Amino acid sequence: MRIKIADNPTYGIDYYGFYLAKSQSEMGCDPKDSSIVITDFPEVDGDTFYIPPMPSRKSFDYDISLSFFDDNLNSANKKISEFYNSLFGQPITIYNDYKGVKLVGRIKSYKAGEFYRNEKDVVLFDLTFYIPRPQDCDFNYSATKIYYGVNYDNSSPLNFSSQIAPPIDIVIPAGTTNVMFAWDSSLGNPTSVMYNELGYNVKDIFSTSQIALTVDGVETEYTLFLYTPAIPFSKQVTYSIK
Repeated sequence: MRIKIADNPTYGIDYYGFYLAKSQSEMGCDPKDSSIVITDFPEVDGDTFYIPPMPSRKSFDYDISLSFFDDNLNSANKKISEFYNSLFGQPITIYNDYKGVKLVGRIKSYKAGEFYRNEKDVVLFDLTFYIPRPQDCDFNYSATKIYYGVNYDNSSPLNFSSQIAPPIDIVIPAGTTNVMFAWDSSLGNPTSVMYNELGYNVKDIFSTSQIALTVDGVETEYTLFLYTPAIPFSKQVTYSIK
């Protein structure tokens, strides 16, 4: 699962130190009660009713359960508190790649869960998000995998450091000498690679080549995009790929 907080980059939930334990299945198709008008006349059998061809849909709550692993319970308390507080008052976009949904809403509540002590402390907790406008969501979201990575020397650019579904944000630390991402060729080409700090589309600085990657046991053709600057990056920047 990935999450975008306000205008910040989209990160996997593991970026914040958490792992998705459970999430509900939600199709956002429950009609509003006010969309269906039923009138009961005592002298007429049954009901007189009106149901529009496309009824308006209800807002809904979306529940997820997250887990945190650490050697120190105090670390968990601090981490969870900071993350929860960062969500308040911000528009939130949730990409649940496992369920194929993209949801737009706000944080609503937190509920403490179980705590287990073993080799590491395991803390479970629940978050509820309020989804006010189902029409802003995508309940048939495609989670095609895109591979990306950075490295700091002249080692093979095929040593991808992570994988995620588009849109993706690549955080490029200072000292980086290679930036690369592999884009599923069946998707066509990305529309843009935005240098967020400057607002430039830098897609044309990448060289391209065709490679084959095995994704979920299936060999798939990808386009490899590679950028090797003349000198290493002097400061951290973010490229957003769509």
